[in-house]
Amino acid sequence: MGDSDEDLFAQAMKGVRPQKIDDSLKINTTPPAPKVYELSIQTPKKNRQMKHMSSPQEDGDWMLRSNGIADDVLKKLGMGRPAVDRCIDLHGMTRDDGLINLEEACHDMIADKQRVLRVIHGRGLHSPDGRSVMKHAVYDALRCSALSGYVLAVIPCPKSRGGACLILLRRAKNERYSH
Repeated sequence: MGDSDEDLFAQAMKGVRPQKIDDSLKINTTPPAPKVYELSIQTPKKNRQMKHMSSPQEDGDWMLRSNGIADDVLKKLGMGRPAVDRCIDLHGMTRDDGLINLEEACHDMIADKQRVLRVIHGRGLHSPDGRSVMKHAVYDALRCSALSGYVLAVIPCPKSRGGACLILLRRAKNERYSH
């Protein structure tokens, strides 16, 4: 029992020879390139016509819907069908950072064939004027920017008391989905 760990290791490795490394066996140690998005908030490409209230008010409906989206789709969305695929929290971000995060999340979801995004934008309780800057910015971006081409509907998130919304994104044309 007088063998030390080093002696045991040396015994176990006796006769082991290094392998020749074939180029096909080399491991790529280069980290993957970061995702690059073409952010289009400032330069809308194709906007869809959205039904919405003319001027969002704090006590208003805060709903957006693309033409042809029936009331029952909005009702099912509010009841969790389809389920939320992803959630982002924009609290504490500047307006511009929040909009960039919103667009990146939408692009990621579209690439991953996901449909429902919960956005926590806050109610503006800590804003100097008590008005949620982020909430207005999110709804305006969903209604007027290039994101509107991906958005089918936006409703207030149930039980959020106006501090979050659910976004239903358009599915790929060849993808089937049952309500």
